[in-house]
Amino acid sequence: MRSDLQRVVYDFALSKHLAEGDVERLAADMMREAARALGVERASVWLLENDEQTLSCINLFMLSTGNDHCGLRLGRDQFLGEFEALATSRYMMTSEPLSDPRTSGYAENYIKPNGITAMLDAAIRTSGRVMGVICLEHVNRPHVWEVDEIAFACQLADQLALALLNRERAQALISLRQSEERLRLALEATRDGLWDWDISTGRVYWNDRCYTMLGYEPGEFPMSREMWEQMLHPEDRVQAVARVSEEMNRGEGRFRVEFRLRTKEGGWRWVVGRGKTVERDAAGRPSRMVGTHIDIDDLKRAELMRQEIERIVQHDLRKPAINAISAVRLIREGDLSEGDLAKALGAVESSGRQMIELIDTSLNLFRIETGRFEFTPEPLDCARTVAEVLEEMSFAFPRFDSRVEVRVHCPSHRDGGGCTTLGSRHLLRSALMNLITNAIEASSRDRPVEVSITSGHGCDIAIRNAGVIPRQIRDRFFGKYVTFGKNGGTGLGAYSARRMIEVQGGSVEADVSDEHDTTTIRIHLPEASAPRPARPE
Repeated sequence: MRSDLQRVVYDFALSKHLAEGDVERLAADMMREAARALGVERASVWLLENDEQTLSCINLFMLSTGNDHCGLRLGRDQFLGEFEALATSRYMMTSEPLSDPRTSGYAENYIKPNGITAMLDAAIRTSGRVMGVICLEHVNRPHVWEVDEIAFACQLADQLALALLNRERAQALISLRQSEERLRLALEATRDGLWDWDISTGRVYWNDRCYTMLGYEPGEFPMSREMWEQMLHPEDRVQAVARVSEEMNRGEGRFRVEFRLRTKEGGWRWVVGRGKTVERDAAGRPSRMVGTHIDIDDLKRAELMRQEIERIVQHDLRKPAINAISAVRLIREGDLSEGDLAKALGAVESSGRQMIELIDTSLNLFRIETGRFEFTPEPLDCARTVAEVLEEMSFAFPRFDSRVEVRVHCPSHRDGGGCTTLGSRHLLRSALMNLITNAIEASSRDRPVEVSITSGHGCDIAIRNAGVIPRQIRDRFFGKYVTFGKNGGTGLGAYSARRMIEVQGGSVEADVSDEHDTTTIRIHLPEASAPRPARPE
């Protein structure tokens, strides 16, 4: 790519608008620089509205006047042909826009009136879907688009995609904090459960809500101090009992303590207990306490999920961000050879893709965990998806080709067909990226990771690497926050992969062979005719 175009890409990689998800400001700055760098009369950014029936221009820069415009809109019937082309390609270009069938939907009311003679559109894609385009247009003169111009447009589109994801993440965190606050106020206002403890006899009264919040029928069993202690989670019992005992003898005897109580189904539910000493005997000892139980389970889970999102973003994004910044500094500060420049460019691009994948993964995990993920299954080529993931990963690992071997056992694949399954290409990509990365990092360099794809009743993917999962975590390898002997690991890679596969109606398991010193991760996805999986709880 031309050095002037590279400079524009690098500058926007460090833009605060990109980091903050300020898409409109980023688009305005980006189109101004793109028009000047390429000498195009019109440079614009178009995004789908929420209903996905309308494509709106959020910024159009006119080179001849130096002015910005916005507000243009196209209906779905006008841009459908172009978006169908972009579904399988990163860009669409034409030197005959008036007669090109892909742009025929808006030829008469947009291309012709504006004198557009050449178009280059680059897809803005997030979560595997085209959400908009960067549009570069020459006016009143012919033009044949060059490779450097196409690469430039595609990289700018990737940066806008990252900005969109950053905006969505920021909005999700704001929404989550607002939800937490509303829930906290509502719980404090309702004071759901009421209890009354006769300390002298040990008898305890629970109202109906104290029972039903845990799944029991009202009055299903008599309550007592001893029963309450037995129902406490083992990790909370000592602290909760001690707190109540200490506070009941101080002043007004008020206390507040959080703990988990056993539910009828055998699980645990977070409760905040509040109480006050209301009666004392002649010696001044507490003889009666009353208080409330408030169900804070949803609040606790929301807080854990918020911490999880921030943990993923703050920890996992740090490494690729540092790599990208370091590469940019090397290019700015020194004269690099052609080979070193290519390596630096590859590092920037690889880091950008890693950041998009990480944000996508954290957002999808958030939606799945909170029950907000809407899954629409569609046929996909399992073998092709694996190939795409491996090609992208090749930038991150030295001597990648010698470290991964792929075997495809699909009858239709030998005839030029694919290994068709039912699911989500984006979710499968994210899951494979995590699991194959784990396999490469765990395997020695002289024993390659083997990835095999088999079709039959659906699609089966096996990822085999040298080395075994430590015995300490084998039974909970796919659990949340499970990690062992890995510096800086979050313990979320295998867990998020499992959740993303299961939400597609698939399954994943680990097969460990101590005899052969290997670990095999087996993924199964349903066949294309299988029914839609149930929405995860």
